[in-house]
Amino acid sequence: MTHLDQLDRYITEQMKIQAIPGLSLAVVHKGQLVIARGYGMASVELRALATPETVYQLQSITKAFVVLGIMMLTDDARLTLDTRIVDFFPQSPFTWSTINIRHLLAMTSGIANMFRDHATDENALAFAQHTTSDAAIIAWAASRPLHS
Repeated sequence: MTHLDQLDRYITEQMKIQAIPGLSLAVVHKGQLVIARGYGMASVELRALATPETVYQLQSITKAFVVLGIMMLTDDARLTLDTRIVDFFPQSPFTWSTINIRHLLAMTSGIANMFRDHATDENALAFAQHTTSDAAIIAWAASRPLHS
């Protein structure tokens, strides 16, 4: 059994033990890429396989850190929960002009959700696989009406 086979076996075993649905792995030695592989699913919900090129969105796990950062900024009086998002995204559509940080934190902004608002899982998967920039996601959301 080669070292690569041992690595594959170890990764696969640990994914089962720790209930890890998927991951992408790169091993670099002395500046050279030795191995790049995807294991399991990049998105269980969308049934997308992990590849060495998979770009992972951290999704909900980042919410707590974002809220903490925002609250620290409010404590420092650098912004308020009533600060409008158009102050940060001047290219935003007019319909976003009344949305503030409080709305974003409470998930009451009405801004379209990339996954909920696609007609099918296949459409959401296609969008997610071809859209890797925040600017593209914001442009997509800005092109949709607000939910009431």
